[in-house]
Order: sequence, then C-alpha cells, then structure tokens
Amino acid sequence: MKIPTNNLFALVEAMSASEKRYFKRHYASEKNLTTDLFDYVNSQTGYNEEQVKLHFKDSKLSKNLKVYKVQLSDLLLKSLVSYYSKKSIKSKIRQGLEEIDILLQKQLYSVALSKCKKIKELAIVKEEKEYLIPILECEIKLNNFFSGKSELNIKQNVQMVLDCSHELIDLYQLKDLNYELSAQNNKERDASASIRTKEEAAQLLKTKLHISDPEKESLHIQFYKNSSRAILYKLIFSDAENELKCKEANIKLFENKSHLAENNASIYFAALYNYLVTCRSQNKIAELEQGLLKISKLVADTPSLGRNALYIYYLEIKHLYENNRFEEIKNRIEPDVIKHVSKYKQENEHLTVLTFIYFSINNLVLQDYHQVHFYLRRLFDKAKNLDNNYLRLFDIIELLSHLETQDHGVADVLIATLKRRTRTQNEQSSFYTFLLNGIREILRAPIDDRLALTKKFTEQWDNYSDDSFYQLAEVFILKDWKKAQNQGTTIAEIRSKVN
Repeated sequence: MKIPTNNLFALVEAMSASEKRYFKRHYASEKNLTTDLFDYVNSQTGYNEEQVKLHFKDSKLSKNLKVYKVQLSDLLLKSLVSYYSKKSIKSKIRQGLEEIDILLQKQLYSVALSKCKKIKELAIVKEEKEYLIPILECEIKLNNFFSGKSELNIKQNVQMVLDCSHELIDLYQLKDLNYELSAQNNKERDASASIRTKEEAAQLLKTKLHISDPEKESLHIQFYKNSSRAILYKLIFSDAENELKCKEANIKLFENKSHLAENNASIYFAALYNYLVTCRSQNKIAELEQGLLKISKLVADTPSLGRNALYIYYLEIKHLYENNRFEEIKNRIEPDVIKHVSKYKQENEHLTVLTFIYFSINNLVLQDYHQVHFYLRRLFDKAKNLDNNYLRLFDIIELLSHLETQDHGVADVLIATLKRRTRTQNEQSSFYTFLLNGIREILRAPIDDRLALTKKFTEQWDNYSDDSFYQLAEVFILKDWKKAQNQGTTIAEIRSKVN
C-alpha cells in the first residue's frame, strides 16, 4: 500500500533529525524563503500544497512554489552528500575518483596513481566490483599514458575489468532470478518465473545456484544464491529444514566476513529478517529470540537502518502475541512503537497499520477497551488510503469490543449502521455481509436458542475461505473469535487459557 506524496515532502520525511540539524547549520539561512519552506514542510504530517501556498501567500514563494521546491530539493541533496561525505565505502571510492580527476587536470600523475592504488585496494577488500571497473580504467589510463609502466600491468588490469564484468553479469542474473522466485513465492501477479517441477528446481540447485567455492565467490553472489535456494526448498520441495539452513547461511556470510557487514548493512538486515520470519513460522523460539537481539543491535548500531526498526517491532509483536505475552506488548512494545512512528513519520505506512491492528486486538484480550478504540480511531483516520478489507476488519474489531463487554444494544445499532453502508456502497465481500447478518440474528434470538444458532453460524465460516476479507481476518482474529463463539465466552477468556 503506497501513499501518494510530494517528492520534496518525501525527501524531508526521510531525513533523520541529525541530517536536518546538519542542513540547518550548514545550508540554511535565517532570512531565506527556501529555509522557511523547509521549516514549514518539515512541520507537516502530510504534504498539503494548498496549505503551503496559503502559509506563504504574502511572499513570492506562493506564486513560484515549483521553483522553490526544486531549489530546496537540490539544496537538501547537497547537504546529505556533504553529511555522508566519506562516511561509507562507496562514498570514499566515489570521492576518490573525483579527486583523481582533479589531480589529472593538475597534471599530478604520480599523486593520482597513488590515490588510484589506494581506492583500488579498498574496492577489492570491500568487494565493490561495480566501482572497481572505473578504478581499473583510471589505472589503465595512468599506466598507459603517464607513468611508463610495463604493458604487463595494463594487460592484468584489462583482465581484471573483464573478470569484474563477467561477475557482475552473473550477479545481475542471480538478482533477476531471485526476484522472479520471490514473486512466485508471494504469488504476485507479475511473477515471471517458470519453476514448476522438482526436476527444474533440482537442476537449478546443481547449476546456477550451486556454490562451488565459498572462498572465491563474492558475498553478493552467495547471498542471492542462498536466497533463491531457500525459496526453492520452500516452494517446490516443502523442505523447511533446508530452507532455514539457506537463510542461516546468509547470516553466517556476514559473520564470517565481518569487514563487509557495515558496508552492506541493508542486505545483512534483509538476511536476518528473512531468517527470523522463517524461525517464527517454524516455531524455532530460541533461534527467533536470539535473532531478535542480533537484528535489534544491528539497527541500533546503524543509523541508516533506523526506519527499519518497525519491521522488528512487528515481528516481535506477532511472536509475543502468539505466545500470550500480552502485557509485554502493551507495556514495552506499544510505547516504543508510538515514539518510533512519530520520530520517523511512519503514520501512513502499511506496516504501521498492521502494527496498530495488533495493538487493538491485544488490548481487546487485555480488556482495555479504551485503548482498543484509541487504535481504531487512528486506523479509521487512514481510511481513505486503505483497502476496503482493512476497513471491514476495523468494523469487526469495533463490533467485537461491544460483544466482549455484553453491550448488545450498542452492537445491534452498530450492525444496523454497517448494513446501511453495505447497501449504499455495493458491498463486495459476501463473508462480511454474512458475519453482520449472523451476529444480528444471534443477538436478537432468545437466549436459549443462541448456542445452537452460534454453532450453525460458525460451521459455515469455512465456506467463505476464498473471500479476500475472510483471508485477512483469519490472519488476525477469526480463529480465536470462532472458538470463543462456540464456547459461549469471550476472546479475552479464550486467549488467557491458551498454552
């Protein structure tokens, strides 16, 4: 679920507090409309161009807003480039290449060659093959035209360029294969992979995805091979053990090549996260909890990964909820997530929606109905940006909160309201309509008839398994609700008895 936004607002929103402070200190000015525009856009929770124009109606910025937005975007990017100057391996190499160009213009060839050798060694050690090619080209030029070095050195460099090119082609092919398999695994519409049989998968494992020499193959090559192997073991062979082993192998890649971890933090995060998702699905509790500590430390130690912490929170919430650690979610996770979402302005992100759904259901279990409705209000505020199935889910959670407290009169009024809405909006989910009608029938039936009606009602739920709303609701609440209905009790009571 992508929320449309303005490019300038997206850039400001993506900046950390320290990056913004750096901009204000080094690139801003007190009497400057560009700075004023930055301050105002930074204060918005969502970009509203009309509000911006209204705020600056007495200045030339309002009439020339497009120009000022471009100027501010350019200035912010210059600030970010300066902020991160030589803070990463890639930045050091890029700046090194620019410095070599300047040295060549000044005809300082020996200094340029010395600089070239240093960044070449850095690119080799850090496995930055994309950058190694332009470095080698510089070295060939310097050796050939300026330093009088032997032809042998030039041939060696040309061979290295060819080797790098071949390796990059292999890497890009592996990436494409991995994305295709991921799409096929996630059953996305644009999945173009054609792996259908065990024979095809086995052949891939023996050829393209075979790791022949871990000492010689780069981290990225091995990473994408392991990732694709894991998907094949899951998707084609239903081999959970080997799936987990492949994902664990990707983590060991970074542990065995720790000098590459910082430079590839986002890939390391992906490796850890994918491993932990599988640990949770396979109920590997000890491995999951150990891994959560490891990935949390990685994010804490890597400022650029700060926004990704929401993925960890969501994974941990699901783990804690499944293991009935409801108080821990409420007392430890909830406050941290609220602070995190506010800090990174992630209120409109899909993962925030999923997290808040769990918070509302968790509070339902804890019988804190005030907090249930607090999160539902925040969720309904995003209604215009959400798929209709999420709105239906919020309706059902709200309805459940009234059923849990035996407020049957309020529940009946809410059902009437929701049913009116389904008539005016041409309701597409037959399961949603079925739920509303079934609950209303049970609520209005004599008390002695309710248990039999409820049993008949819940027995029909599985008939709607193809309904997209049913599939969403099953992820969050259906199983517990069905059990509570059949036992004539509450979800809170059911969850408190789960071992």
